[in-house]
Amino acid sequence: FALFAETNALGVEGGVMSAEVRHKVLHGLGFRLLDFEYIQPPLSEDQAPCYDLLLLAYQNPGVPGHAAVGTGAPVIPRAQLTAFLFDYALSVHEDFTFQEEGYWKQMAGSIPEQLPLQSTPWTRRSVPPADTAPE
Repeated sequence: FALFAETNALGVEGGVMSAEVRHKVLHGLGFRLLDFEYIQPPLSEDQAPCYDLLLLAYQNPGVPGHAAVGTGAPVIPRAQLTAFLFDYALSVHEDFTFQEEGYWKQMAGSIPEQLPLQSTPWTRRSVPPADTAPE
């Protein structure tokens, strides 16, 4: 079981606090970074995928979770994360065609079998493919 949340990557400003302060607050609440190429799906037909966000996870210590073999460190299994991402993408798309989109292939292809929950600093930033990068 995990709760997922998005937050701005470092260098992305907006909102009531800087990304760095927000990261510290979210870390203090127990959220940890999932270190992979998170790309938010387009939220409407008029929007592009968003590469400026990070995906975080919170595992309640009172609820059994998954642990890495050997270290016992908390992890999120690829199957659990992929199911969440699939449901999220399907909630903003009308059909399953998002699976053929470049952002989806980039993101899904970057997910390892297990994702350790990372402490701060959260310096990751997803990069758009060269053929979709802004000019």
